[in-house]
Amino acid sequence: MSDVKKIHFYLDSEWDFKPPVIRIWLDDLLISERAVSPKKQNGLYLDEVISLTLAPGKYKLVIENIKTALADVQLHSIIMDNVHIPFKTSDEVVYEATLEI
Repeated sequence: MSDVKKIHFYLDSEWDFKPPVIRIWLDDLLISERAVSPKKQNGLYLDEVISLTLAPGKYKLVIENIKTALADVQLHSIIMDNVHIPFKTSDEVVYEATLEI
């Protein structure tokens, strides 16, 4: 049976001329693409919320920072059902996580 899940992505960014863009992928399917704005402000983060209808199973989640000149994005946490989802990155450009429903 499928359930509607809300996934929260807490992000911030630093940029000079143009805000950076992030893409969020679920099992190689693009589910979101947006500019990360406003800039980082005193520890307050952008809360990107995505609602998905998901069947039980494991899913690969990828958050991709589409680099622009003089712009960076930092992913601080992913939360689903009030649980922090661990993620990893080797370059702070692509973040990966596994969702288990």
